[in-house]
Amino acid sequence: MFDAGAVLGTGIITQYVPFMVVFGLFKMSRVFRLSAFITKMNIPEANKAILNLVKLTFYLFIWFHAMACGWYYVCIQHKDKENDKGILLHWYPPIDWLNYVDS
Repeated sequence: MFDAGAVLGTGIITQYVPFMVVFGLFKMSRVFRLSAFITKMNIPEANKAILNLVKLTFYLFIWFHAMACGWYYVCIQHKDKENDKGILLHWYPPIDWLNYVDS
Protein backbone atom coordinates (compact mmCIF):
# COMPACT_ATOMS: atom_id res chain seq x y z
CA MET A 1 0.00 0.00 0.00
CA PHE A 2 2.65 2.51 1.08
CA ASP A 3 4.97 1.45 -1.71
CA ALA A 4 2.28 2.23 -4.27
CA GLY A 5 1.77 5.63 -2.66
CA ALA A 6 5.50 6.30 -2.78
CA VAL A 7 5.48 5.83 -6.54
CA LEU A 8 2.93 8.63 -6.87
CA GLY A 9 5.34 11.09 -5.26
CA THR A 10 8.13 10.79 -7.82
CA GLY A 11 9.18 11.74 -11.30
CA ILE A 12 6.78 12.50 -14.09
CA ILE A 13 3.68 12.55 -11.91
CA THR A 14 4.96 15.40 -9.73
CA GLN A 15 5.92 17.35 -12.84
CA TYR A 16 2.27 17.75 -13.73
CA VAL A 17 0.68 17.53 -10.28
CA PRO A 18 3.07 19.24 -7.82
CA PHE A 19 0.94 18.33 -4.79
CA MET A 20 1.73 14.64 -5.31
CA VAL A 21 5.25 15.22 -3.97
CA VAL A 22 3.71 14.71 -0.52
CA PHE A 23 3.28 11.03 -1.35
CA GLY A 24 7.08 10.74 -1.46
CA LEU A 25 6.94 10.59 2.35
CA PHE A 26 5.61 7.05 2.03
CA LYS A 27 9.16 6.02 1.14
CA MET A 28 9.94 6.36 4.83
CA SER A 29 7.79 3.29 5.52
CA ARG A 30 10.53 1.19 3.90
CA VAL A 31 13.04 2.43 6.46
CA PHE A 32 10.92 1.21 9.34
CA ARG A 33 11.16 -2.38 8.04
CA LEU A 34 14.83 -2.46 9.04
CA SER A 35 14.04 -3.96 12.45
CA ALA A 36 12.44 -7.06 10.99
CA PHE A 37 15.23 -7.39 8.44
CA ILE A 38 17.96 -7.17 11.08
CA THR A 39 16.16 -9.68 13.32
CA LYS A 40 15.91 -12.26 10.52
CA MET A 41 19.54 -11.93 9.43
CA ASN A 42 21.76 -14.98 9.92
CA ILE A 43 24.69 -13.19 11.59
CA PRO A 44 26.11 -13.18 15.14
CA GLU A 45 24.22 -11.29 17.81
CA ALA A 46 27.10 -8.83 18.29
CA ASN A 47 26.80 -7.76 14.65
CA LYS A 48 23.03 -7.42 15.02
CA ALA A 49 23.61 -5.14 18.02
CA ILE A 50 25.94 -2.95 15.93
CA LEU A 51 23.37 -2.80 13.12
CA ASN A 52 20.69 -1.83 15.64
CA LEU A 53 22.92 1.01 16.90
CA VAL A 54 23.43 2.19 13.32
CA LYS A 55 19.67 2.01 12.79
CA LEU A 56 19.04 4.01 15.96
CA THR A 57 21.55 6.65 14.85
CA PHE A 58 19.83 6.85 11.47
CA TYR A 59 16.44 7.31 13.15
CA LEU A 60 17.96 10.03 15.30
CA PHE A 61 19.22 11.88 12.23
CA ILE A 62 15.76 11.59 10.65
CA TRP A 63 14.25 13.06 13.83
CA PHE A 64 16.74 15.95 13.87
CA HIS A 65 16.03 16.65 10.22
CA ALA A 66 12.27 16.69 10.80
CA MET A 67 12.67 19.03 13.77
CA ALA A 68 14.93 21.37 11.76
CA CYS A 69 12.42 21.45 8.90
CA GLY A 70 9.65 22.28 11.37
CA TRP A 71 11.73 25.02 12.96
CA TYR A 72 12.51 26.50 9.55
CA TYR A 73 8.81 26.51 8.71
CA VAL A 74 7.99 28.29 11.97
CA CYS A 75 10.68 30.93 11.41
CA ILE A 76 9.60 31.84 7.87
CA GLN A 77 5.88 32.16 8.59
CA HIS A 78 5.92 35.97 8.72
CA LYS A 79 8.91 36.62 6.50
CA ASP A 80 8.70 40.09 4.93
CA LYS A 81 5.32 40.85 6.51
CA GLU A 82 4.61 43.97 8.53
CA ASN A 83 2.18 44.58 11.35
CA ASP A 84 -0.17 47.59 11.42
CA LYS A 85 2.62 49.85 12.80
CA GLY A 86 4.98 49.04 9.91
CA ILE A 87 7.31 46.83 11.97
CA LEU A 88 8.61 43.72 10.22
CA LEU A 89 7.40 40.49 11.80
CA HIS A 90 10.77 38.75 11.77
CA TRP A 91 11.86 36.52 14.60
CA TYR A 92 15.45 36.99 15.66
CA PRO A 93 17.15 34.65 18.13
CA PRO A 94 18.17 36.22 21.44
CA ILE A 95 21.72 37.51 21.35
CA ASP A 96 22.12 38.35 25.04
CA TRP A 97 25.20 36.14 25.17
CA LEU A 98 27.15 38.59 23.00
CA ASN A 99 29.64 40.82 24.75
CA TYR A 100 29.13 44.21 23.10
CA VAL A 101 32.15 45.68 24.88
CA ASP A 102 34.55 43.40 22.99
CA SER A 103 33.02 43.99 19.58
